[in-house]
Amino acid sequence: MVERIVQGVGVVNRLSVAVMLDGIREQVDDGEGNITTTYSPREQEEIERLTAIVKSAVGFSADRNDQVEVFSIAFD
Repeated sequence: MVERIVQGVGVVNRLSVAVMLDGIREQVDDGEGNITTTYSPREQEEIERLTAIVKSAVGFSADRNDQVEVFSIAFD
């Protein structure tokens, strides 16, 4: 019996992942009882750490030309 396997089952050719993170919201009291909410995007250092975590979780491979993008946006 001769068996020829051209490509294994479940081969991933390329992986693309996009992650959107809400920024940081803080409630600020102005001292007179008025509370306002301020928004600030996440710092680049935090985004880079989270990008590394996502790459590890999805099995990122640069040889396969995989792409991972992590953004900080306001969800509102």
